[in-house]
Amino acid sequence: MLGVGASATGVAAQELGPLGSGPRVAAEGEEAELVLRDGRRIGGRLVSRSDTKIVFEVGGVPTTFESAAVDRIEAVPSVEERYRALRASIDEADAPGLMRLAEWLRSRGRCDLALLEVDRALAADPGNPDGRALRLLIVEQQKLEEASRVARERKAASPASGESSPKAGPPVEPAAFPLLTDEQINIIRVYEVELDSPPKMVIDRATIDQFMTQYAGQRPEGRETIPVNEQGRKIYAARKPVEILTDMFALKARDFYPRVQVMENPESMRRFRDDVNRTWLVNACATTRCHGGEEAGRLMLFDRKAASDAAAYTNFLILDRFRLEGEDGRRTVPLINYAEPAASPLLQMGLARDEATIKHPDLPASMAGRWRPVFRSPQDERFRRAVEWIRSMYGAKDGKRPEYPIDYQPPQPRTPEAPAPSR
Repeated sequence: MLGVGASATGVAAQELGPLGSGPRVAAEGEEAELVLRDGRRIGGRLVSRSDTKIVFEVGGVPTTFESAAVDRIEAVPSVEERYRALRASIDEADAPGLMRLAEWLRSRGRCDLALLEVDRALAADPGNPDGRALRLLIVEQQKLEEASRVARERKAASPASGESSPKAGPPVEPAAFPLLTDEQINIIRVYEVELDSPPKMVIDRATIDQFMTQYAGQRPEGRETIPVNEQGRKIYAARKPVEILTDMFALKARDFYPRVQVMENPESMRRFRDDVNRTWLVNACATTRCHGGEEAGRLMLFDRKAASDAAAYTNFLILDRFRLEGEDGRRTVPLINYAEPAASPLLQMGLARDEATIKHPDLPASMAGRWRPVFRSPQDERFRRAVEWIRSMYGAKDGKRPEYPIDYQPPQPRTPEAPAPSR
């Protein structure tokens, strides 16, 4: 439910500090730095934490620390943020530097970006055998990761051998929660691109050539005519990707949108991931006792890996498409009010009932005492940042929000009366 209290209790909460004070506290599954009371700093990834112990992955090995020995856990900037900074410091002709960057990206699971950088290294030094070997390694790792993902999905979709399909129990196992694919995430990124401050993107030459062929001679409003002769096509193909995407938008060439590879999160989606999903949505609304558990009701959110793009984009799309019942009994009221962000039911239901214009629904007796406000007031920093996030979404200001062409069916919790569907 929108509003189960997110704060922990005991030593862990007191020592690791509240959200929003000082360095940002790391979320589970996030790359972080463990600061011990003796001053030592240990880099790794936060696996889990409780009042008594913290499990931290160091060098790929899960290691347990007593909470009393830990001063704090500081989140490090995202891979995308560090990638931008590192990329800016490397010259296009620096093949060794580009290869080091590619290896760094590969080790952090960003094979898409790693492949981009190793190709740049090979363009700078085509005969480099180490570059060719690294490219092969990245491609093979991509194949393994894809095979592993498919295997997990198949395992989640099928009951274990010899077992009957469950008719009760936990609503949706974490592995079975359908997350958006990289392709679906990319299409949201494309639609959310702000042309005045675009994220890094790539459009391959084949796509540019096909676009020029299909729209040859047409003139996007306020732009130059798409070239028809060979010389003009060569000049056009050398343009910055954002200029070509601007023409695609102007011509509403939607068939080409998925072929634009947006390598970073647009500002609006970065705000959602950092200021909403991993700051309060997962910790307060998507817990297993609430919209992430068996009594989630119609709205079910993913409650793991809050800092990941897959988790953030999936939860965003679920919220964006969810509808409450209006006065006529039909599900017509969106959770997110893009025209008046502060009036969004998503935010209002996180306020105390005596302050909210749209109150969180009463809960059944079995869930009595679980709901607590997420925000202290509309002046709460988290509330204000959520408002700023909604305002930053493409089309929010003029009421022209896009309909993402994504086929996604959010999960519904299972109940004893509603057995798991066959697939």
